[in-house]
Amino acid sequence: MPHSQEINDIPSIVARHDSHAAFADMIIDQFDEMLEQANEDCPLVLGIALHPYIVGQPFRLRHLRRALQHISEVLSLPISKLRVILDLPTYYTRRCG
Repeated sequence: MPHSQEINDIPSIVARHDSHAAFADMIIDQFDEMLEQANEDCPLVLGIALHPYIVGQPFRLRHLRRALQHISEVLSLPISKLRVILDLPTYYTRRCG
């Protein structure tokens, strides 16, 4: 499955000095666009590279939580269980058939 590594907190926040809100917006925009492009014949994988020492800081975490909340609402998945989020390939396999 094709996947992108463009959504990465190191080049975004550290190198380009994007705001924390802008990084969350990038995650949301990437997810929404990929969801529109994906289909059963061509599934896509959204890779999000996160580093706890960067995005895990309390003042940045609120924005990451907003992006994950958006994804969970669109997919009807709870974000309260990390194992559910990490198991998205199985989720898509079951849902898409």
